[in-house]
Amino acid sequence: MVLADVIKRWKQISGHEAYLATGTDEHGMKIQQAALKEGLPPKEFCDNNSNKFKDLAEHANISHDFFIRTTDQEHKDVVQQFWLLLKARAPEGLGLYKGKHEG
Repeated sequence: MVLADVIKRWKQISGHEAYLATGTDEHGMKIQQAALKEGLPPKEFCDNNSNKFKDLAEHANISHDFFIRTTDQEHKDVVQQFWLLLKARAPEGLGLYKGKHEG
């Protein structure tokens, strides 16, 4: 996050339009296992983790424009629309992913 912030600021002072999007990936076995290790439901674990990243960014004076959680409804909607666009343009055989998902 720090390096991305440095690059964003450099681009901006160089006259370029630049944005920093960061966030937390809240899917997969790694989340399930980490939540189990902490004795928390995955959603609560992700909420805590996300808040820690936001606090870290604030304390480090990191200037992010977007903080995206993969469990946010807006993120899910955008990904689904993108997937449908890919599926419409892809060769036959592109299927939907089905897996364990918390959120």
